[in-house]
This record gives sequence, structure tokens and C-alpha cells, in this order.
Amino acid sequence: MNSKRTREELIKGLEKLSIDIVRFRGDEAECRCPKHEDKSPSFNFNLATEEFNCFVGCLKGRGIHQLIYQITGVSEAGVPAQEIIQNKFIENRKKDKKIIPSIPALPLALNNKGQDYLLKRGIHPDIIADWSIRFWEERNAIVIPIEDKGYALRFLKIPEDGPDKGKKYKYVIGTKMGDTLFGLSRITENPANIILVEGSMDCIYMHQLGFKNTLALLHADITQQQIKILKGLTVYVYIMLDGDKAGKEASEKIKTLLNHSFIKKICVLPDGKDPDNLSKEEIEKILKNAK
Repeated sequence: MNSKRTREELIKGLEKLSIDIVRFRGDEAECRCPKHEDKSPSFNFNLATEEFNCFVGCLKGRGIHQLIYQITGVSEAGVPAQEIIQNKFIENRKKDKKIIPSIPALPLALNNKGQDYLLKRGIHPDIIADWSIRFWEERNAIVIPIEDKGYALRFLKIPEDGPDKGKKYKYVIGTKMGDTLFGLSRITENPANIILVEGSMDCIYMHQLGFKNTLALLHADITQQQIKILKGLTVYVYIMLDGDKAGKEASEKIKTLLNHSFIKKICVLPDGKDPDNLSKEEIEKILKNAK
């Protein structure tokens, strides 16, 4: 980390990043997060340790230099974020440690097999562009960005051989799907309630239908970090997992894990159905009858 800065230098650094400091509590600067619409301070920066954290999950780390990089995509030395990521990717690969998520330059899933697949799934072309869904021809998969945590590959056809045999989805090595909720960056203000679904495609489809308060767990479970993020958003949660045995069992487990901190309702889907198999009217009826 860089040489230690004074309190005044750190405050000036925050101000240069247009971070609104609401108040100080000892060494803790309580601020409005610059990465999402924030009516009350949800971002803390410690002026003694330089540790920073947004309870919604937008920003987390240590050092003003890391904060600059996470907000602007450029290091203090002016090195573009992509170059930093690529260098670290190569360095970590050599060390055989955790790899920072990285993918090659890929086209949008438009005017190619990626679009054909998504149209069959009911996803419109304007949604493909809005969510920056890519097509990886070499892997025969669409690529979905998972907030700032990595990428998910959805194979157009389940591979019959090789390391991905039998898989529908695969996450790029280093993707931290349990550290976020898919769709979180689209929540611009605290909603009255949140609808939790399993998969990223379910979430995208729900947003397309107008259910803008939908977030995806990315698995049939919930992590403590995801619960922490939810606490910063709402106390009312609809659990809308897939209508198979695994989804129903996971719904009950998640309901228990959310405990007394939330008001929970479980949405019962038709057997074998996912949210992205249903119409808007069907989803509205399921939400109304949730228990």
C-alpha cells in the first residue's frame, strides 16, 4: 500500500471522488455511496485504517488507491483498469492462485446464435444490449456479467463431452457469486420489497416484464453476505425459486435463514416451471397468493 496519508489528505481524496461525507464518527467517515443512489449514508471510510465498505456491496477494500480504482477504473498512476486486470490475471495464473475474472473481447449476443437462443427464451434484443449479454462462439455460450464480481456462461447446448459435460452454466474462474445479488446495480433506491429468484436469466426476464425489484441468488441457497445486502434494501422479501423439488426445499431453507429480520413470503410456482417460463399475469397471481 502507498505511504500513509494524513486525515486531511484522505478527506480531500474522498471529496475529489465527489463522495458526499455526511458526518464523522471518530475515524469513521459516513458517506453516501457514489456507486448507487443513496439517500442515507451507506458507505463508510475509516480515516485511520483506510478500510472502506458499502453495506449494499458496491464497494469494499482498503486504501484510497483501491477506492479510486474501483470507482474510476483507473489506478492512481493513470493505468487503465483493463490493463491492471490483465496483468494481475497473468501474474496470478503463473502463481496458480485464484484468478481474477477475465474474458476475451466478445460481441453482444445480437445478430448471431446468441440472439437466436435468447429470443427463444423470450429476451428482447434491447434487453440483450441493456444487460450487456455477450456471445462466446468458441464456447457456444452466452456470457452474462455478474455485477462487478465476474461472469456466468450459459451454454446454448449442454456439452456432451469435455470438462463442461452435462453443465448448463459455468462461472468464469474467480467469479464471487456469493458476494453479491445479481441485478443489484439496477436497484437505484430502496424498494418496498424484493423478489428473490435463482438464476440470472430469471432475473433479466423479470426485469423485462417490469418487476424491477427482482434480484437473483445465482444458486439455490443464500450466503451471509447476500443477507447483509438484503438488510440494506428492505425487510419484505418474496422468495420465488424454481418450481422443482430442489427449489421448494431451498425456499424453506432460505426462509429460515432470513429469520426474524425479514417479513418473508414463499411464491409457489407450477411444478417444473421457472419464473422465465411464466407470463406477467401468472407471476402477478403467484405474488398475490404468496404465503
